Amino acid sequence: MCLQAEVSRMQHEYILMLQNGDNMLRAYANENAKLEEQNRSLLEHVKLLQQENCSLELDHNRLESELAKERLQCPEQADGKRL
Repeated sequence: MCLQAEVSRMQHEYILMLQNGDNMLRAYANENAKLEEQNRSLLEHVKLLQQENCSLELDHNRLESELAKERLQCPEQADGKRL
């Protein structure tokens, strides 16, 4: 009878270990899903920032070009002032 009680105790411990492992896996899966959603959100934010940066660079280049044209049309005098 003592052996049967020991086997039963070991089976119970094994079941508890399996349940604990299952709970841990579920918790990891939930955490992973949350992190994946955060990652998607951050990637979308990065894409928007890249688009905004590209737009700002285009505006900057356009303004630089306009400034260069303006400088060609209004050359500086010898003393550094515009005509």
